Amino acid sequence: MTLVVDANVAVKWFIQQPGSDRARVVQAHKEPLVAPALLIAETANGLWRHVRRGDVTASQARIAVVGLPKWFDELVEDQVLAARAMDLAVELDYSPYDCIYLALSLARSAPLVTADRRFINRLATTPYGASIVDLSNWT
Repeated sequence: MTLVVDANVAVKWFIQQPGSDRARVVQAHKEPLVAPALLIAETANGLWRHVRRGDVTASQARIAVVGLPKWFDELVEDQVLAARAMDLAVELDYSPYDCIYLALSLARSAPLVTADRRFINRLATTPYGASIVDLSNWT
C-alpha cells in the first residue's frame, strides 16, 4: 500500500521527538512512499527551526535535506496538485500547504500519514477523514 507522508513525519525521521519511533517505522515501510515536492521545503523549514533551538547543527540539517528525496519513491510536482489543493483549501477553510498532501492522497487513493493534530481534527468530520492516518496510531 502506497503511503503519502507529510513534512511533520519527515522531520521526525531526523529529530528525536515524540513520535519519532513511529515515524521511522513509516520510513522503513516496504511499499512506496510518496509526497508532494513541497515536502522538501517544509521539512527544511522544520529542520531550520530545530537548528535555531540548538537541537541539531546546521550541517546535520543540510545533510538531512539533501538526502531526503532518497526516502521517497516519488515526489510529485506541486503544480500537478495545486488546483485540487486550492479547491480543498476553500472547501475545508484550511491551508493549501496541508491540502496539497490531501490532494495527493486522494489522487493516489493512498492514506496520508501525519502528526498534525489540527489537520487530523479538521478532517475528522469531513468525507476526507478516512484518508488521513494519525502517526500516533501507525503500527
